[in-house]
Amino acid sequence: AALRPPAPRVRMTAGMTAASAPAAVVPNPASLVTGLAFTGGWVDVFVWQTYGCYANMMTGNLLRCLECLTALRWVDGAFFTALIASYVGGFGAFRVVDLSRRRR
Repeated sequence: AALRPPAPRVRMTAGMTAASAPAAVVPNPASLVTGLAFTGGWVDVFVWQTYGCYANMMTGNLLRCLECLTALRWVDGAFFTALIASYVGGFGAFRVVDLSRRRR
């Protein structure tokens, strides 16, 4: 069954028509997307400056990992390898849980 948004909670009073009723307040989805994009970028900058890696951009982490491995910096390469492996493991765990919940 498809999810429907809740009906607007506007109390109709005597003499009020649907056309004169106040419009329901609907948040602007563009502002939500903009806010999430800004927050994701801010987190990436913070994590980059603090830890020297990316929180959301695995392509950047992969390039840094390959850079470390080609420069024979094994400890740094292992750090980025573990970072990418934990991301992939978390994504895999999500998919397992998601698929098991759909079967019910």
